[in-house]
Amino acid sequence: MIPENASETLELALKKAGKVLLSHFGQQVNTVMKESISSVVTEADLAAEKVILKILMEAPGAFNIITEETGYVDNESDYTWVVDPLDGTSSQANSSPGRHVPACC
Repeated sequence: MIPENASETLELALKKAGKVLLSHFGQQVNTVMKESISSVVTEADLAAEKVILKILMEAPGAFNIITEETGYVDNESDYTWVVDPLDGTSSQANSSPGRHVPACC
């Protein structure tokens, strides 16, 4: 059974990451190409992921975590968070609508 605090922890992480992403919206964007020209990472991606990781790793009974930028964090848990800190990086980089922070357990 998933621990009771899991949904509250995730909600806190996503709200804080959302605030980070909104603070970057409309700003000058520095991107780094990953696998191809259509696959980029921005400062917003990295900042949001940092916030999410901090909250999820400090939670009691921390789960394992897989994130798009950092990869796998093994906390020797039976559960694993899967997080993409910014789904819609290209939209964020172009100040276009259409982005969200997906996460699941």
